[in-house]
Amino acid sequence: MSIIDYSNRRKIVLSLTVISGVILLYTLRDLFPAFLGAVVLYVLFRPLYEYLRHGKKWPNWLATWTIMLSTFLLLVLPLLTVFMMIGSKLSDLLINTDQITAIIDQVQVFFGMNI
Repeated sequence: MSIIDYSNRRKIVLSLTVISGVILLYTLRDLFPAFLGAVVLYVLFRPLYEYLRHGKKWPNWLATWTIMLSTFLLLVLPLLTVFMMIGSKLSDLLINTDQITAIIDQVQVFFGMNI
């Protein structure tokens, strides 16, 4: 006869599994938005994939690569260029902080309160 009986062993294994799951979710918390974004893109492009795959009778690899390339060209590149333009403007503003302080001073004078 073992020291720990069957029902207690099951409880210990279940608690270790739950603790491991909590630790795993805690370590992956920064990647959660990426997983949600992947699910959203899958849901959005699944009908297009089905149309290319079954309607046009394209092979799997061609339909997949077409959707990936079009997603990159239509979503990623425009957003990347916008973020790069905004980043350059923000870096210019961070270098010249006198402009920001002058604008804040004008706002404070206009409203008559300190920000």
